[in-house]
Amino acid sequence: MAPSNLEIFEVKPSCGSIGQWVYVAGSGFIKPVSLVCHSGSHGVAASAEVYSETDLAFMVPEAAPAQFTITVLSGNRVCHSAQVFSVLESDPPQLERVTPERVAVGDQVWLQGHGFTAHESMAVHLEGRLVKDVQVYSESVAACVIPLDACEKEVQEVVVTVTTHKGVSGPCIIEVVGDAGALKQTTDQSSSSSQDML
Repeated sequence: MAPSNLEIFEVKPSCGSIGQWVYVAGSGFIKPVSLVCHSGSHGVAASAEVYSETDLAFMVPEAAPAQFTITVLSGNRVCHSAQVFSVLESDPPQLERVTPERVAVGDQVWLQGHGFTAHESMAVHLEGRLVKDVQVYSESVAACVIPLDACEKEVQEVVVTVTTHKGVSGPCIIEVVGDAGALKQTTDQSSSSSQDML
């Protein structure tokens, strides 16, 4: 059975900031699919997720504020959006919360805030150390793994910051434990103390 014609019906929302997810409705979205934002002769590739033959989403790539035509490529088929998508001016990132607030090296933490961008253009630092394993899920949610060298003591407070091309976020402080066993032990002791008080 031949695939449906490759078409773009709607791009929603019609504008957004770098790192924001945008949804595209259409037909013929058969994996593998690639997506490019075009402004004149300038094209910027965007990270795309295909949900079905009629729905996909892309993350607004790092680009100067401008109006772009969305181009979808699937196999040897190409289509362009009739409407334009506007990349908006981005504000510096804001880091509002890191969870859990107490974690062992090698474990994952979640970052919540605003203004996060695609992981290639966003950096996370712990006490000035660059974190290499970062995943950006949206402009407000990301995750990273605490490096093994992030803790020089048994327990240490660590400053977390997020950097994009728009600037550096304010800091959040978490407590890093040198190993998972020590984290479990201190957590068990804390739970035991809480039970004793009841």
